Amino acid sequence: MKFSRRDFIASAAVTYTALSVDGLSPNLFAQPKGPAASNAASKKPIMICSLNGLKYLERGFDVLHKGGDTLDAVMQVIRGPEDDPNDESVGLGGLPNVEGVVELDSC
Repeated sequence: MKFSRRDFIASAAVTYTALSVDGLSPNLFAQPKGPAASNAASKKPIMICSLNGLKYLERGFDVLHKGGDTLDAVMQVIRGPEDDPNDESVGLGGLPNVEGVVELDSC
């Protein structure tokens, strides 16, 4: 069974949410508690990416600021390196994997 990138990201988000509800989330992602902390944390969206995605973060923020879907924002950032022929990590300019296949695997 193959997953699309969107399915992969959605599954990861659901898994993280389920772990958070059960109190099993890793400390790395722990959120501050209390009303003041939740108000401060909800003021700005935060996006994290690898170095080759930095110049595409603005695309993702544009989607979020316009009220768009979070997964659509993530996809905007992922597509940047994949569509860049000068980026050798993934996509059009990507070097082949061990099997000689160029993969679109920014996830």
